[in-house]
Amino acid sequence: MYTGRGSRSRKICAVNFREGMRRIGLVLGITGAIAGSIGTYVLLSGLIKQRAESIEFMRLAKSDEVKLTGGASLVDPQWTITG
Repeated sequence: MYTGRGSRSRKICAVNFREGMRRIGLVLGITGAIAGSIGTYVLLSGLIKQRAESIEFMRLAKSDEVKLTGGASLVDPQWTITG
């Protein structure tokens, strides 16, 4: 490494600065991508659970048992009107 005075030492400093900024940008980009992935997973995990529950409910609603009973098995007995 040349440490003397002159244009060559400024050129080496500029190259080192540029290389350092490139590496910092790379590290920050990777860190941001990881943080974004984790944040998105946290936000969407509730939605994934709701979708699974909805699919299970629709599977139950379309089952033969519900069709035979007319959907009465999905209603709480205390809310039914008895005549």
